[in-house]
Parts: sequence; structure tokens; C-alpha cells
Amino acid sequence: MMVNDYNYETVTGRQIDLRSLTADEKDCLTFVLSKYKEKPGWSEFAAWWFNYVDDRRIGSDSPVQRICSDLEARIGIAEGKVKPPDYQDYLAAFIDEQYGSRYKFCQATGVDQGQLSKVISGKADLSLDLLRKVLSHLHASLIIQREETARSAASPEEASRVLAALAR
Repeated sequence: MMVNDYNYETVTGRQIDLRSLTADEKDCLTFVLSKYKEKPGWSEFAAWWFNYVDDRRIGSDSPVQRICSDLEARIGIAEGKVKPPDYQDYLAAFIDEQYGSRYKFCQATGVDQGQLSKVISGKADLSLDLLRKVLSHLHASLIIQREETARSAASPEEASRVLAALAR
């Protein structure tokens, strides 16, 4: 999950640079982590973090928002209330991270925007040839792994371990 002490990796592989956090964001995230370590339930944590971060006036574009959302997802996955990410989730995350939008990705690669939208929403699948093309543009690869390995990587404990560096 962790590339180095400065990056947090979401369950879909998105890298978040912790060095970019302001002092207020770091303090906020440190407190969120202390609550997270208490192992709250999914719905409790979801309601709590959103209100707490909002009260601190942390912007919606802040890395703190993405990390808290990821922590929430990890609890939901562990409780069986949220499905683990599938290839559509990974594609959406990589496209957003590298291109900023699906539109820009489709413009740059020639992939049909309507088809991509259907794939990401789970209403269609990519052909193997188109999947290879998309993965090539994203500098990504398809990895098949056991379900328990994927669940372990998405565990709340793994996120706690990675974010513990903030408390140092």
C-alpha cells in the first residue's frame, strides 16, 4: 500500500502526497486517525468524519477529504457493507489521477466517451483489446489476485499503519 513515508495509497491505488498537507490539514487528519483507531462502525464514522472535517473548514478538494473517504470505504468493505473496488473503480481512479477527467482521457486516447461511461458505471465491459489499449495509456496492468489478498490490502488496519507516520 505505501510507496514511501510521504504517500498514502487509496484502496484503488491513488497516491496522495502527505507532504502537501497544511498544518491544519495534518492536525485534522491526525485527529481523524485517532477516531478511526477506535474502530467505529461504517455509518458512524461516515457521519462523524464528514461533519468534523466540514466544521474545520477543510475544502472538498483537500487530500484530507479523499483520505477520509477512503478510510470510510475501508470500514465499509471490512463490514461487508461496501463492495471492494473492481476494475471499473481502478480505471476511474487512474483516469482521474492522470487526466483529470474522463473527457480529457477520451480526447487524448480516442476511446469512446459513452462506452467508457457505461463501463465505469458497470453497465458494460471493455473488450480485451480495448482494455489493453486503456491500460497502456494509463501505464497500468491487470493483476489477478486472490480475494483475501485484495481484502487485506483494503483493510482498516493497513490504512492505520500507513497513516501512523503522521503522528510522528
